[in-house]
Amino acid sequence: MYADELKSIRLSLNLDMRSMAICLGNMPYRTYQDYEYGSRSIPAKVVTQVEALKLRNQNFFKQIGQRIAEEYPNGIISA
Repeated sequence: MYADELKSIRLSLNLDMRSMAICLGNMPYRTYQDYEYGSRSIPAKVVTQVEALKLRNQNFFKQIGQRIAEEYPNGIISA
């Protein structure tokens, strides 16, 4: 994973850098910055954590869509 990919994933999760660092096991903010700015290579363990976070987010929104479809088969009617 490259720095630009890491940033893209973070932005897709709608997180700032500090929040992303916290989501990745409360890693130091400066360490996360170094990964995203390309000053440090991203360790395999962090790549695995980022991919798991991305997948968890995707699954969460997929489940919401499924639940809405089940509970409102005719769509949500506005008042």
